Amino acid sequence: MRKNIKDIEYQVRCLNKRMNVSTEKYLPYKNNGRLISNVGHFYIGHAYGSYRLEKIVNEFGGCSDITISTTKTNLYYIIKGMVDILDEQRYKEQDLNEQGALRHKLLNAQVWNLKLEPWSQYLPECEGNLLASDWDLGSSYHDKKVRIGNG
Repeated sequence: MRKNIKDIEYQVRCLNKRMNVSTEKYLPYKNNGRLISNVGHFYIGHAYGSYRLEKIVNEFGGCSDITISTTKTNLYYIIKGMVDILDEQRYKEQDLNEQGALRHKLLNAQVWNLKLEPWSQYLPECEGNLLASDWDLGSSYHDKKVRIGNG
């Protein structure tokens, strides 16, 4: 499928957001009548019918080539790959934060001498299905009668 410049610009905007840089190429004010560039901003450069991803490296607009000059379709998929990798990294960090929160809860439970009983030690005793409504996570196994089956 052909990719147009709007598709590429959308991916570049996503990349700028993931990298926590401004989505605008220039600051909203001028210094001595000159525009001031946002350092770290990614944008599309094009010349002689080819396109490339560039990054602003100083406030005067100096740039560095991030990708080689290529077609619009290739550039779209290169940038999309960069965005996907950043998303995957963010999801992994969120998972680690959630695991850290769970570990913190378990440590707090051990500090307060709470009895934590895992589900797995009781499941082999039951031959039927446990209903979710039959189990209260706040009480221990012995305080709750567990119904077996569907009713």
